[in-house]
Amino acid sequence: MASPSGEPIVTRERRSTAITSQDIPNFLPVPLLSLNSANLEAEKAERKASVSSEGVRRDSVVSDGEKPKVEIPQDCVFVSGRAILFGKDEAGNEEVRAGTIEALTEHLASEKSIDREFVVDFFIAFRYFLAPSELLAHLQKRYLYELPTDATEEQISNHKKFEGPIRLRVINVLKHWLSKHFYDFCENSQLFESMLNFINTTIAETNPKWISQLITPITTGNLVPIKQAIAASGGTLEFIAKTMQRPEVGLLKTHVEQKKKYKRTFTGAEGVDWWMEWVDKKSRQEAIAFGNDMIRAGLVQSATMPSRILSIFDSAESLYSFVKDEWADKFPKRLVDKQIKNYPIPEELPVYSFNPLELARQLTIKESFMFRAVTAMEVKSQAWMKRPEIAKNVVAIVNNFNALSAAVAAEIVCPTEPKDRKKALKHLIQLAEALTELKNYQSLVAVVSGLSSSSVSRLKETWKSLNKKSMQAWEKLSEEISPASNFSNYRNTIKFCEPPAIPYIAIFLKDLTFIEDGNPDYLAQNLINFEKMRMISKVFQDIQRFQEVQYCLKEVPVIQKWLDLKLTNTLDEKELYNISVKCEPGSRGSPLPGTRPNNLQKSSSARMLLFQSRKRSNTCPAPPPGMEPPPPDKLKLL
Repeated sequence: MASPSGEPIVTRERRSTAITSQDIPNFLPVPLLSLNSANLEAEKAERKASVSSEGVRRDSVVSDGEKPKVEIPQDCVFVSGRAILFGKDEAGNEEVRAGTIEALTEHLASEKSIDREFVVDFFIAFRYFLAPSELLAHLQKRYLYELPTDATEEQISNHKKFEGPIRLRVINVLKHWLSKHFYDFCENSQLFESMLNFINTTIAETNPKWISQLITPITTGNLVPIKQAIAASGGTLEFIAKTMQRPEVGLLKTHVEQKKKYKRTFTGAEGVDWWMEWVDKKSRQEAIAFGNDMIRAGLVQSATMPSRILSIFDSAESLYSFVKDEWADKFPKRLVDKQIKNYPIPEELPVYSFNPLELARQLTIKESFMFRAVTAMEVKSQAWMKRPEIAKNVVAIVNNFNALSAAVAAEIVCPTEPKDRKKALKHLIQLAEALTELKNYQSLVAVVSGLSSSSVSRLKETWKSLNKKSMQAWEKLSEEISPASNFSNYRNTIKFCEPPAIPYIAIFLKDLTFIEDGNPDYLAQNLINFEKMRMISKVFQDIQRFQEVQYCLKEVPVIQKWLDLKLTNTLDEKELYNISVKCEPGSRGSPLPGTRPNNLQKSSSARMLLFQSRKRSNTCPAPPPGMEPPPPDKLKLL
């Protein structure tokens, strides 16, 4: 089998450009927030375990430490501790059902064929039974593929035949790990050093052409730390130019000179500061020389006089742009009133001061940053409640949901004038429509939850003021995200939704909890239950599908500041209700127009409910759609 194409980037002569753990910044800077787990515990208390003769039901719940082990066929034979069970999927294709750690890691780089679906599932779920450092050790051992000291002629023959294919498949497995799950290395500098040492020594000595296949994933991911990506790329001018253009870097802005706007530009001083920080230039003179190299390479030009200014000036007056800007035409025009841009105290502005579409965009920017940073570790084993220190982004999303719901309710109940409350209600429904248009379902559910809260739903006169168009829009929104039938309408929408989009993360967390609690981690004789891992992988792949595509949106500073103030200074439910009573003393709580009982307003709280409470019954709840147990089939052991 041919080796991967591509010239080596890291060689023995270029070891000085290899990355070290010192280049790794804090990868997930989202602050840690608290999370109420009462709803989940109540849900789990109401569900009972149900074990059938064929195995454990996927919709049953077994408490920690009590999960039974499912018996495997008596005719199974274990060879040297390596056993792997195969079954058939619905289409009749062979798939892994269980196995030992040694067998599963060897199957990643099998000498027979590549099981791509298995690789994807494995890397999403392996942390349930294996530490990343242990996995790297197994892959290093597989790559070396050493013969035993007393090898037979057949083993020697097989070694010569399979050594090349096995090593190539290990390279492909490592490439997948680095490109899809790089957070393992960002959070563990020792693991990253071990990986680099493996690349720079063992792989470089056996086949240096494969090094480029492993360096490329590090340098191309949007969420890879900047300095780490630049170092891994070898510090090429072209890569640095593309990195500087990335929206999340925040370098390029709109500057005004002599009443003329220059979009997506940076000043000479900003460029020098950036090169010193991220390209490790030791002095401003060295950074200026680097900028001049980019001009001579045809990558950077003067924004005001492209053909005349051919050097970088370290000042705030000189403006520069990129000759080829890949992001220049991707951003929509921002919808902001000129008077609002320079408003001194944005918190005093009511919600209807902003264009609903632009406000929805700014909410989407905030939400997208948190959602795209969620990793498989954060949703594993209910970490958002049990170990919130490793689930910072999930916790931040939940708390942002709660704050947004409270802020929405406050925008309606706090105005003293009835006309202002009516105006705010209509505007917030328009905001929800805009969020639907942007496919930001996480913020959409938060806004509808705020409008459905007890403090808002009791304002009968305010709701009566809605015209027919606004009422129809509200009814459609309520129906789309109704919790009825396990959020069936929403599930159907998100199933066929094309990214970019931000799904309602509570649904994923709910499905994962049902799978984790209803299935054992191990079968008999310590075989890892990979069928469970596959179901977990299926859920997280849905999350990844929406993480991989980024929105092309620009921040509006005044709106971002307004949102920060509103989402930080929120009122609690009791305070909101007391204010609501003062607004309309005679009103009483009742179902909102166009909604059904048991909808989102059923709870008087605007908190993000991960799980709806159910009435006690003797039957197990239905499993998440698509997670029903497959029909029994005959398993075979290899």
